[in-house]
Amino acid sequence: MDPSGEEAFRVRCFRYGRVFAAIAEDAWAQRRFLADVAWALNDFQGAERRDLVFDWPQPGAAPRGGDRAFAAFFGHQTRTQDEIRVVVSGARVAKLLGHEVPDESCYLGDLLYVVPSVPDAAVKKALWQLIADGTPGDGARR
Repeated sequence: MDPSGEEAFRVRCFRYGRVFAAIAEDAWAQRRFLADVAWALNDFQGAERRDLVFDWPQPGAAPRGGDRAFAAFFGHQTRTQDEIRVVVSGARVAKLLGHEVPDESCYLGDLLYVVPSVPDAAVKKALWQLIADGTPGDGARR
């Protein structure tokens, strides 16, 4: 814990084409798989990957402001590009974005949530089907 009383945390993120990914600490072991998910969300188009990290606490930050600071960071990253697709993984990221932590990969609004556990063949197939179907509000991909 840091002196403000709020637990320190790190969210690793990356941009890949039109995809933004936010990965909590409990999902970091699946980062290579999540890179494949981002590639699929980018319509299997190659792109340069740009890594980003959000660390909390930050120097000079208000106590207990980690959720608001991450929301601002996340909003800036996802509102600065047209047709952005977002994949998130891990309990902390889901909670920081105001969602319950799902037991399986699913869409949380426009966000594709990928469970942080090692996926078996059935889980991968269900996830690839979610990607193929597109977001719930994306009728063009269905």
